[in-house]
Amino acid sequence: MKKLLLSIICITVSICSFGQCEQDIKALTKAYMNAGDSVGIYTVIDGCNQPMDAINYVGVKTNALGSALSYGIAKTKVKVEFAGKTSPYVFTGKAHFKMYFGMVPASKAQRLYMFSSNYTVRDFSVSKFVVKKNKRQLVQGSYSLWGGSNSGLETADDVVVSSTKLKEGVYDVTVNAKPGEYCIVFNVNGVGAYTSVFDFTIK
Repeated sequence: MKKLLLSIICITVSICSFGQCEQDIKALTKAYMNAGDSVGIYTVIDGCNQPMDAINYVGVKTNALGSALSYGIAKTKVKVEFAGKTSPYVFTGKAHFKMYFGMVPASKAQRLYMFSSNYTVRDFSVSKFVVKKNKRQLVQGSYSLWGGSNSGLETADDVVVSSTKLKEGVYDVTVNAKPGEYCIVFNVNGVGAYTSVFDFTIK
């Protein structure tokens, strides 16, 4: 009888241990999938922080005809196009953001890898869109047969970006610029507009 009771206790403990282990694994998996859930860019409007969704380009245009007619002397600009003529994130006067860097959750790694702790606010730039009908364009680079090529994103000279480091991995960012369509771009190694951008409007 004692042996039977001891066997039942051992089995019960084993089952409980397995259940606890399984719960621990699920908890750890959930924690890993959602670690650093705050990473990314947030708009700050009327004291409220709203996470921004990035947009991807829909096409690339080049003015090859102009270069051909000038026998390669004129530079051909590479223009990356994005859908829509405006952004859902609208600021009045100046744009205000919070940027968070840290451990990117596995569930968001593909689209938020640029906010890992390897990078900082200095790895981003602000560019101005050129609006053409129902699309917005960014000049990614230019080339000519005689003048060589320039890679990297073209930025606006009249845009003033200021940032303050609030704590490790957290930055307060302000963009002062004329009314128009803009975006924040991850610009490491010249990837620029060929990766996703965070668009916004200043009125």
